[in-house]
Amino acid sequence: MTKKLLLYTLLYIGASIILTILIFNHLKVYFHAFSFGLLKNISVTEYPCFGGFPGKDVFIKDMTFTASIVIIPLLYPPCNKIAKFRGLQKVYSLGIILLSGFLFLIAKLYTLNGKIPSLIGYKPRTEIPYSELTHASYLFAGVITGAVLATVFFTYRNRSGKGDVNP
Repeated sequence: MTKKLLLYTLLYIGASIILTILIFNHLKVYFHAFSFGLLKNISVTEYPCFGGFPGKDVFIKDMTFTASIVIIPLLYPPCNKIAKFRGLQKVYSLGIILLSGFLFLIAKLYTLNGKIPSLIGYKPRTEIPYSELTHASYLFAGVITGAVLATVFFTYRNRSGKGDVNP
């Protein structure tokens, strides 16, 4: 039994590492295009590069985005073990995790657009260096928050007897 569990664990971690490599190389371009497309009247300066390679700040920000996506399959099994998801709760919990990450990202982009700061009299900036942009960190925080919310909500719901009765 323990050898089988070890094999599944290694396969799961290996799949997460492969997913990390694929996301890091391909999806980050689309993420940045989507994020920068939502910024109105704000230009983002180019990536700071040293000798053709991205600088340390760019690499860390790109890895933060990659980690925020890859952490979803790594967070799900512990959440499932704690909350004991039943039936459609598995799908709902993934939805809560993804929605929370997306809402945190949109909140950060609205803040950068000046929608929220303009309410308090703050004048928004027209140019932001990429090194000061922290939108991937907000996505990461949103995914973690969504996992905690889903776990707490469904743990309470299942213990109170109001959960899904379908296995």
